[in-house]
Amino acid sequence: MKSSSFKKVQYWFHVDVPYLELTYALFNHPKIEIGKPSKGRFTFKVKELELSDVTFQLARRKNVLGIFAPIGLDIEEILRIIKPILDEAVRKPVILQPYAIEGEKVSEKHVEDIVSGLISLCRDAYEIEHVKANPMFRMLALQHIYTGYAELQRILDDLSNAKDEMERALNDVASKLDPILREMGVKNEKVQRASRHIAEKLLISHGKYEHYMKMDFETGYYVAEFGGYILAKFDNKDEVEGFIKKLGSVLKVFIENGEFKQELQRYEKASNMYQRLSDVLHGKDFGYLSERERLGELRLLIVKLTSKTEKLKGKCEVCGGRFDEKDLKELKKLDSIFLSEVGKVF
Repeated sequence: MKSSSFKKVQYWFHVDVPYLELTYALFNHPKIEIGKPSKGRFTFKVKELELSDVTFQLARRKNVLGIFAPIGLDIEEILRIIKPILDEAVRKPVILQPYAIEGEKVSEKHVEDIVSGLISLCRDAYEIEHVKANPMFRMLALQHIYTGYAELQRILDDLSNAKDEMERALNDVASKLDPILREMGVKNEKVQRASRHIAEKLLISHGKYEHYMKMDFETGYYVAEFGGYILAKFDNKDEVEGFIKKLGSVLKVFIENGEFKQELQRYEKASNMYQRLSDVLHGKDFGYLSERERLGELRLLIVKLTSKTEKLKGKCEVCGGRFDEKDLKELKKLDSIFLSEVGKVF
């Protein structure tokens, strides 16, 4: 596929080596393919398969390096390949600093792309002003929130913290169920997943368990299930009935234990906080609500951007933002929370 068939995004970096020195060094480098000449600009490509669709351009006036790459190609991977080539060409380390062109106006197309990413973050993705959800721009949209919208970012941080607290309560309950299931004869390879599955059901249902337990017959075996998850298989009906009866007795004692009740309170408190914050973010459609409460902060931002009553704030990797490993880890965590919200109605 030719590079022209890709939609390109651009990244700019200030170079600490003078334009003439660097262009002269690159001119005869064996891994450099020189592009069409133009005044004050040196365009080239790199003879590496991974960068076959990436175009590089040195601009003399601002002494910057432009990188034009297909969407989806990691800029860090591009830098990992091009940096040693530049170092080798000038025989010293080349320092590349992220560069945003002063006064450069964010294009309407970029705003539209970010809006499409924001829409894909909504609990029930929709279309506004002919802009549809596009998951390709989810991460870029999150980067703009992360760097330009402090109040929205605070909501996301609190949402993440509530999710973490729910997860900790779930893990603690699951760890206490592990030895119980092992003692009952659940196979070792199933114990960890079974413990987590049962723990989640017990916490969600406020300690109810009877309706989750079920006996079934499957491919020549009697199986004991809990919430659709097969815990054990038996050759005869009496054995499976005995297992389910024992499980019920064990769980009855387990949920009456003070430690479980404490974890349940912890989970419910975090879950209520998570739901409240989710409604603030995504909006609600019941009760007497203001427009802000009905739309939610995310849709309200989308409406402002599409109606042009507010300019796009913050930066993403496409328009000059730079994010370290810690930032990207946090952004991916937030994205996973949004993914778990899709189609959910409280």
